[in-house]
Formats: sequence, C-alpha cells, structure tokens
Amino acid sequence: MAEKKRRGRRAYLNDYKPDGKGGYEYRGKLYSFDGGKDAHRVYIRLSLAAAVLTLVLTVVPEVLPSVPVSRYPLTAVLWLGNLFTAGLGAYYVWKTAWGKDPIKEHIYNKTTARIPLFYLLLACFAFALTAEESVYLMINGLAESTVLCLIRPVMACICGACALFYHFYAKRSSWSLVPLGQSMPSGSLRSVTSAAADESGEIE
Repeated sequence: MAEKKRRGRRAYLNDYKPDGKGGYEYRGKLYSFDGGKDAHRVYIRLSLAAAVLTLVLTVVPEVLPSVPVSRYPLTAVLWLGNLFTAGLGAYYVWKTAWGKDPIKEHIYNKTTARIPLFYLLLACFAFALTAEESVYLMINGLAESTVLCLIRPVMACICGACALFYHFYAKRSSWSLVPLGQSMPSGSLRSVTSAAADESGEIE
C-alpha cells in the first residue's frame, strides 16, 4: 500500500520515514550555516543579543509612568506592531539558536528564513513610532516630565536602528543545503544527545 502524502501545514511529515525500529527518521533537506563553527557561534550570539535588546527597548517605555503621548491611539497601534514583530522575531531567533545545525528544511523555512523580514518590519514600526511621537511632542509640547516624554522616541529610534542593522546582518548570513547526516557544530545551544532526545517531539 502506497504511503499517504500529507499536504498543507503537515506536509513536512512526508520527510520523516520509518526507521524499522518503531520510530521515524528525518530524510529531508538540511540547511547549514556557511562559514564554519566559529562563524556560527558569532551568528547565534549576535542574533540573541539583537533579539533581547530590541525586546527590552520595546517593552521598557511601556512600563514607565504614562505620559500624554503614550495614550494617543496611533501610538498604541504602532507600539503593538513594534511588540508583535519584536516578539516574533525573537521567537525565530530562539528557535534557530536552540535548534541544531544543520537545520531541518521545514524548521528553516518557518523560522530562520523569516528572520531578516521580521526585523525589517520591526525597524519600520520602530521608526514610524519615533516619527509619530516626535511630531506629537512638537505639536503638543512636553509634559511635566521632560525625560519621560523624550525617552520614548529615543528608545524607539535605537530599537529601529538595532533592528535595521541586524536585518542586514541576518540577510548577509547565508545557509546552504548540506548532505543528510552532517554533524552539528559546537556553536549550537543544544548537544547532539539532547537534540536527538526530543526528535520525536517534532513529529506531531
């Protein structure tokens, strides 16, 4: 009987084949970071640093005491866009860092390959937020707390600059198809043993 081919969101399961021992073995395409182990370590560390920094720069202004510009509807919309892209971008970075190298094709397509796009979107939201808050302050003036009024556009601008820098860095960082079974470099956050232990968790 021919094996049933899955389509749609679960099409990646077609790359897992029975291993003859009651389990499944991945036999699809793999992507590996170009440049070797040292370059991979640098990529992982810079990616995590960018993810944490942009998230901090996004969240901190909202936990500070409220100022008039923070209650403006357009500010809320742009900030939510900033938070969404920063959070999702950080998730993709974490999945890339926590996964093994080489990365399975379906994981690469859903996470690593999307990183440059989401950090470009983050930069756009952050710069738009900077411009909107700056114009608001120029028209309406500063509130009683000058520091709190100015810290929001300043941090949004820094967030946008960091996101744009990382976008170009991630876009220039290349991944290539590699033969199935290539070993995983030490730059990854997980060991081969721990990665193999949860292999079955990806087949759901």
